Amino acid sequence: MDMDMDAFEARLAALTSNRAILGAIGHVVDKSGRVLYSRAAGPAALPSPSAQTTGEGGGEGAPALTADNILSLGSAGKFVYHVAALQCVEDGLLTLDEPIGTHIPELDRLLRIIPDDKTAGGFSLRAPLRRITLRHLLTHTSGIGESPLVDLWEKSGGSFVAETASRPIKMFSTPLVADPGEHFEYGNANVFWVSLLPSRLMPDRYPRYGEYLDARIVKPMGLTSVTPNPATDPERAARMLQAVARSSAGDGRVDETGAAGADDDAAKGVDGGLQQSATPPPPLVPAPPHFAVGLACSTTDLAALLVDLVSDAPRLLPTRAAADLLLAPAFPLPPASSAAADSAGESTPFEDAAARSFRAWAMREDMLSHAGVTRSCDASAQNWTLAGAWRGDGDGDGLGGVPPGPSGGAARPM
Repeated sequence: MDMDMDAFEARLAALTSNRAILGAIGHVVDKSGRVLYSRAAGPAALPSPSAQTTGEGGGEGAPALTADNILSLGSAGKFVYHVAALQCVEDGLLTLDEPIGTHIPELDRLLRIIPDDKTAGGFSLRAPLRRITLRHLLTHTSGIGESPLVDLWEKSGGSFVAETASRPIKMFSTPLVADPGEHFEYGNANVFWVSLLPSRLMPDRYPRYGEYLDARIVKPMGLTSVTPNPATDPERAARMLQAVARSSAGDGRVDETGAAGADDDAAKGVDGGLQQSATPPPPLVPAPPHFAVGLACSTTDLAALLVDLVSDAPRLLPTRAAADLLLAPAFPLPPASSAAADSAGESTPFEDAAARSFRAWAMREDMLSHAGVTRSCDASAQNWTLAGAWRGDGDGDGLGGVPPGPSGGAARPM
């Protein structure tokens, strides 16, 4: 690797020993699966308040972090739900562009909300111009989103589903803030509806998403840690990393009360203390059927999933076209002559409404910071894939400093 690995290792040891970060795990693997680099540093949990830090292990009572520890992937695990949906497409159970309400009828009940000062509530509802498709959900262009109008609708007691519907169905059955295919808005709702597909298409074989995940993704790949709900598995729950938050005290003490206290420097990643998560989680209970709980797995298994998808012969998506679709830019790429205008925020002929709304979202300051890039970057290099954010080589760099891949871009799960 073209870097001073001794300096990198020294910096990693310093950051974990003084708790600027609790721990870090990294793997570099080529598309054949050959491991080029693997390292875990720091503790898997904070030591007790009375324990003294003793190097990378983190102190008495704090076991060393290993590649076998399991962590919640959060948004970085959403691509797995998308892989499952593309498997259903490969199996001929549905297409990307047919109305998905045929299989998830709740989506056909969602109406478009528009401002209307002639009504007491300040809004009115109408039928959307088109029905939602799987492609819309996978690219976050379904029209589902957040808006003050949606808040007004919720306060008015609006509902599109029966009172007996499950809590997540009720939560995500909200009015459309745009017509399907015309607006990008990243969010959990789209992924939730995607996660329902296996159980709706094959209810007898896979009544719950976890059963599909185990049969079609975990077992074929020989994975040992992937689970949509580690709370139901004591062995996996014991391997979970401890969640931590930064403390404004900067002394690394555990806050037994769980009070939040992050200052600006800590929020920006400047060396500081760590404390346990500010809000204790509710009691662990089995997740309701079909609930899109956050996926959890080890970094070793995560690497195996990603390597398979970029390999020459993917096992998860045997049709190469499907694997390529997962990582290809979802929105039209501009011709070279449009790049300058696009970087300046000007509308260009190649863009459709969804592409324009995506680039407006991608160029927000908080999104640029999340991606590790600056506003001076070429906006035309920003795109989206079915696996997450994509950055082309418009400025010779990849997303977040990762060099663009063979397709001319780098995808990062979000």
